[in-house]
Amino acid sequence: MYGGLGGTTFVDTKNGNTQIFGTNGDDLFYISKFTGSDTIIGGGGSDILAVSGYTSADATISSGASSTIVDLKNELGGQALISVSGIDVLHFSDGSTLRIG
Repeated sequence: MYGGLGGTTFVDTKNGNTQIFGTNGDDLFYISKFTGSDTIIGGGGSDILAVSGYTSADATISSGASSTIVDLKNELGGQALISVSGIDVLHFSDGSTLRIG
């Protein structure tokens, strides 16, 4: 998925394995509970990733050379990996936030 010229809201409710590219504006990426792996490139502006169905306790964050890996575990033992770059803040279903950019 690709954004337009300004800030864009992206919604991905699929089973992972999606690439999403933001814009130069402020973007909101909304991802619901899934398994698999996604890649999100925020672009410019202040970008937020909201993950529905996960709490901050479900997340393990690690930094790579060019991206941050968000590893999300669910109650059924499934796993979702999100490789992000250009994302400033993560929002979780429990209301918690984590600044990563």
